[in-house]
Amino acid sequence: SDRDWSSDVCSADLDYDDIGDICDDHIALWLLSVDNTHHQLLRVDTDTGKGVPVCQLDTTDKYPSLTFNRLGDLYGSNNDQDRLDKIDPCTCEILEVGSYGIESNVVGITSDKGFNLYGVDNIQDILLAIDVGFGTATLIGELVIELEASGATWSDEDQAIYAINTSDDALYLLDSVGGTASF
Repeated sequence: SDRDWSSDVCSADLDYDDIGDICDDHIALWLLSVDNTHHQLLRVDTDTGKGVPVCQLDTTDKYPSLTFNRLGDLYGSNNDQDRLDKIDPCTCEILEVGSYGIESNVVGITSDKGFNLYGVDNIQDILLAIDVGFGTATLIGELVIELEASGATWSDEDQAIYAINTSDDALYLLDSVGGTASF
């Protein structure tokens, strides 16, 4: 589809039923997540942690990580198909962007300082650069730590990538040039 999904990110249905109300005016800060058991996109209230369904995903694939890029497009790391998907946050329509091109288990994706993404792989323990046009991943480097479940985020303030690691409950700074992680 050639649809510009970024313009729909703040389209509200204004019925205040907690379904599809991504930007209704009574909603404060929120984030999006996937309930991989029920295959739903959830809007999670950052104050309460409560997630409410936005829409039903037409797939049984698993998405351990979602992120918006700087253009406002929502991407999901599809671990069942080893690829990057673009997801319409209002309808849950899924567009296959493309394969990462390497055997991976990308468990954390985040915007980079441009318009593409970074990805953290917890099987090979590597940092990847991901092209949002094709889904292809390029190795940045080895993290030199062993990850279990993990997430990643870019900090504009620090101009850095952070990753959390559940095996030691630690937050790591990732080198965006060489990939190494430091505590």
